[in-house]
Amino acid sequence: MKTIIVENLSKCYRKGGYNPYQSLRDAFSGILRKRREEGIIWALKDVSFEVEEGEVLGIIGPNGAGKTTLLKILSRITEPTSGRAIVRGRVGSLLEVGVGFHPELTGRENIYLNGAILGMKKSEIDRKFDEIVEFAELSEFIDTPIKYYSSGMRVRLAFSISAYLDTDVVLVDEVLAVGDIAFQQKCGKKLREVSSAGKTIIMVSHNMRVVEALTNKCIYLKDGKIEKEGSPLEVIKHYQKDMMERGLTKDLPVRFQTEISQPSLICEDFKFLNEESVETMSFETNASFTLTFNIVALRDIPNAVICFRIYKEGILVSGNNSEHTIGKLSFRKNEKRRVKIKIKSLSLIPGIYTVLIFVLPSYFASLEDSLSRFYAFNINVYGSKNYGGGYVYLEQSWEII
Repeated sequence: MKTIIVENLSKCYRKGGYNPYQSLRDAFSGILRKRREEGIIWALKDVSFEVEEGEVLGIIGPNGAGKTTLLKILSRITEPTSGRAIVRGRVGSLLEVGVGFHPELTGRENIYLNGAILGMKKSEIDRKFDEIVEFAELSEFIDTPIKYYSSGMRVRLAFSISAYLDTDVVLVDEVLAVGDIAFQQKCGKKLREVSSAGKTIIMVSHNMRVVEALTNKCIYLKDGKIEKEGSPLEVIKHYQKDMMERGLTKDLPVRFQTEISQPSLICEDFKFLNEESVETMSFETNASFTLTFNIVALRDIPNAVICFRIYKEGILVSGNNSEHTIGKLSFRKNEKRRVKIKIKSLSLIPGIYTVLIFVLPSYFASLEDSLSRFYAFNINVYGSKNYGGGYVYLEQSWEII
């Protein structure tokens, strides 16, 4: 049975600056219509899909693609501009930390409040209460007002309520990233149990590993439209390839330069090079990898430190700094140097990785005094075999005797 049916769903928002109180003359002259059209942003445009009972659907895409807007419409938090979304049964939503909680009420009272909102009887909530508290690991604080909970405590309680109360559909946004690793693993196991029990789950996440592991169907949203729909691995491959071909990866997930009123150093002309010294952002597992960039000193710096780190979905994979590799560095004012960092074998599984480069005026300087930037590169996922999980590929030999 189809639990969710979405047909030609669209949602538009109006930019600030539009004045609804126009004169009659403006209305007749067409100025009002023009201003309305210029001030509209389409967060979703003609989105259609169906979700079967017990199915786990993953929704991926870059920031601003319309993922959260879609969940809010399915949760009945906001109304669509056009089209319709049919959701059969009770809906439990986990969209933002603390949404649906009353800060002045205790954890116990908020459990009953959420159950009542879902239309459940007190006796039904009573039967699930102990399991909710045990899963959330909050028995010591269950009679403490929610306003004193940390963000992690709120996430644990919110997920427990969504998973254990009698809902037919569970909507989960990226909010689970707030929890620690142990709790995320616990949630993943629980989501599988929830799905096996016949509940429908829709999950929005930037964590491709989680999407591939937990979902059995995936949708790639781009600019408010469905770019691709299908199996998780197939859609993830398309998404990562699309990001590379569109040239967005150098700005994915973020690229920034710290705002420093009087910087000591300038970092510029950053490049990724393959083993043929050709600039690229796409590599194979175990390929040679070189990154180069220029540093310009704006004053004399006797003890500069260059730091290099690689991240995957916010987790530090590897890193080093000049203090440990080549020793102390000194710069004279207006001096420019070309930095070259070569990795002989990039032993990483397919996916998008982020490089953080930051330069400190001294080893003990705070990060706020540094010039820092994020760049991203891709380990090819299309055309490569599955290495079984994790972030690092370990060269190995198996023998069965």
